[in-house]
Amino acid sequence: MVYFRKSSSYVSQSVLLVQQATIPLEMKKDLLLWNHTTHGEMELKNAYAFTIQPQPDLLWAKIIWSPDIPPLKSLSAWRLMHDKIPTDEKLLERGCHMASI
Repeated sequence: MVYFRKSSSYVSQSVLLVQQATIPLEMKKDLLLWNHTTHGEMELKNAYAFTIQPQPDLLWAKIIWSPDIPPLKSLSAWRLMHDKIPTDEKLLERGCHMASI
């Protein structure tokens, strides 16, 4: 059997947590409450909405990804807007060392 030695700070923190715990005097059934809803019950749609961050509408994105623009041009414009054009400086930042042409 393997035993792990706990540090004294871990033990003292655990003792403090136990001492700070409030034990109710009357018997009540334990409940799990989801704080992000008004009724306290967790539903999949509420958990999903909690994890998804609202994204702003980007007007330039609707223009770039138009069916009238070739996808290669749209991708180039998207890369430009997100500072993802593979320039020599960007490639060096990513650890790709190449000779410039």
